[in-house]
Amino acid sequence: MEAVTQSLADLALIDVQRSIQVSSELIVLMKFTLDRLATSMFHICELETTRSLKTNEHSFPRHDAHIDTFFAEAKICVIRIKGQVMKRLSTLSAESVVILLLDPHTKFTVDGLVQPAALGVTTASDNASDDAAAAAAIDNVIRESKRALCKVH
Repeated sequence: MEAVTQSLADLALIDVQRSIQVSSELIVLMKFTLDRLATSMFHICELETTRSLKTNEHSFPRHDAHIDTFFAEAKICVIRIKGQVMKRLSTLSAESVVILLLDPHTKFTVDGLVQPAALGVTTASDNASDDAAAAAAIDNVIRESKRALCKVH
């Protein structure tokens, strides 16, 4: 579990908890979080190797491990973490897209930021038509956001 949470903990250290946080920066941060969880490779701590007394969390020996090598309980935990992140961070609204369109730092990358990451929390019944429907829904939200933005001006 540490390998999964460690990949997300880095994001908490990069100016996330500023009082002057801009909404578009939070949306970008959510996208980074979803992209990091979309991986199937994790950096696992090497518990069996010798370490010096000065070893800390950044210098701790690690190796890459594929999720298929995890125990069943660890796989369940990874699926649950991915599900919780999707539940909390996958809130794409027209307002979110308008915020991204108004920010000069993100207005040219809106399409890439609003695409959902493939977290692997899918069932066997998911297919290409579901992907096409999701893409159409995202395009619709972007189109509606641009239309709402034009009405304001």
